[in-house]
Amino acid sequence: MKRLSILSLLLSLSVMALNAQRIQVVDSAGLPIPFAVATTASGKYITSTDADGWLYDIGENSTLNISQVAYKPLTIATADIKEGKIQLLMTF
Repeated sequence: MKRLSILSLLLSLSVMALNAQRIQVVDSAGLPIPFAVATTASGKYITSTDADGWLYDIGENSTLNISQVAYKPLTIATADIKEGKIQLLMTF
C-alpha cells in the first residue's frame, strides 16, 4: 500500500511538471499560431508549435526566442509568460 501511494505521488508530480511546460502561442485575436519556432537565447532550436499553437518541452530555458514567418519575432523571459500564452504581432 505504501509503494502504491508513493507511485501515485510521483505520477501526480510528473503530470504537473508536464502541464507547467505547455505554452500556447497566439495572435492578437487569441487565435493559435501553428509552426512557430522556439529557440534559446543563443539560437539553439528547442521545439515548434503544433497545429494548435502549443509549445511542449521548453526545458529549463529562462529566455525564449519565438518566431514565425508572418509575425514579428519575440524574445521573452519564461517568468514573464502570463496564463500560459505568448502573443505575437503581425509583421505588416
